[in-house]
Amino acid sequence: MKKLVFVAVLFALVCGCSQEKKTALLPDTNKEITIEDSTIYGEYLDAANHTLELSVASADSAGDTVRIYLPDDTLEYSRIIVGDIVAGSRYAVVGEKDVDGEWDYIAKKVINLSTLMGVWANEGAGKTLNLNEDGSWIMNGHIVAEGDTFDVYNLLPDTLTLEYKEGILDFIRQK
Repeated sequence: MKKLVFVAVLFALVCGCSQEKKTALLPDTNKEITIEDSTIYGEYLDAANHTLELSVASADSAGDTVRIYLPDDTLEYSRIIVGDIVAGSRYAVVGEKDVDGEWDYIAKKVINLSTLMGVWANEGAGKTLNLNEDGSWIMNGHIVAEGDTFDVYNLLPDTLTLEYKEGILDFIRQK
């Protein structure tokens, strides 16, 4: 049953357009699988009128500009953007292609990687997350670490709230 739940979560993470492929180790096995990551990674260029512009480097380009629409529904907006929009920061964005063509993508999740990077601890659950600069722990807008998949629920400079299958965990940044 545990493997079935993992495969279902894995399938949900794989859906979406591909930006990069990553490998993951299946639990209780030594088998590696390749997963397509739909996350868009980029550095802040500009933000105004519900639009975030990122410089995105890829194998095909040296630094394309990607325009991402940030929906303005107040309730959703607070769940879409985790961490502040700050000049010079790096971001991980999951979104849908804009079929109207006004923007490149419509954001579903925007994560400030510059704020997220570091070592985070939750003493009660005995979990420590070491989120380093290579971003290998981000997959389709989720954190994949410690054998679990977490949704970033809230992010402040010294506190991180993650949601996962067993509930919500609050983490404190370690110095």
